[in-house]
Amino acid sequence: MSLYATNARVLKRWSDALTSSVNEFAVTQARQVNRVSRSAIQLVHLQSLTEPERLKLLSEPCCNTVVMSDMPDVAEAKQMILSGIKGYANTYIHDTLLPELVVQVEAGNVWAVPEVLQSILQSFLQNQPREVSRYDTSELTERELQVLEQMRSGAGNRLIAIALGISERTVKAHVSSILNKTGAPDRVRLIIGNRGQDETYEH
Repeated sequence: MSLYATNARVLKRWSDALTSSVNEFAVTQARQVNRVSRSAIQLVHLQSLTEPERLKLLSEPCCNTVVMSDMPDVAEAKQMILSGIKGYANTYIHDTLLPELVVQVEAGNVWAVPEVLQSILQSFLQNQPREVSRYDTSELTERELQVLEQMRSGAGNRLIAIALGISERTVKAHVSSILNKTGAPDRVRLIIGNRGQDETYEH
C-alpha cells in the first residue's frame, strides 16, 4: 500500500502503525498522488495536497483511496465518498484503528463515521436519481440477507453483530461475501442500489 503526505511526522506515524500491526502491511511512501495500481490502497493526507491535486483526486480516483484529514468534516467526507473515495478519517486516527481501516477497505467496505453513511443514504432517498446501479441479491443466503437488511439501516459492523448475535469477524465475512456475490464495489453503493431496486418493485 502507498502513503502520501508531505508531513514527515504524519508519514512516520502511519508507517509505524501499519508495519507494527499483526497484519504487517507492506508500506511504501509515494512521491505523487494517483500513481499506484487500481487494486492498491492509497492513504492520502488531505492537507498535503495542492488545490489542483485535490480536484484531480476527486474527479479521477485511481484506486482504493482513503483520505485522511487534520480537520474531519461530515460534509467534506460525504463529498469524498460520493466521488468514489473509499474512506475518510482523521489524520491522527488511533494507531490500533488504522490497520483495521485498511483491512476494511481491502475487503471492499467504505470507511467513514456512521453519521456520514447515514447522511449519504438520507440524501439519496430524498433525491433519488433516475438511473441507479442495481445489484442482484438472489444468490444471498438467509443470513446474508439479514446482514444486508441491517446494512440498509446504516448500521456498522459492531451494531450488526449485536443485532444478529454474531461476532464482528463473522459480520465482516458476510459483508465480503455479499459484495462478491452482488458485484457491488462497496457497501454504500450496494445499499443505494438495493434501495432503488426495492422502490422500483413497489411501483
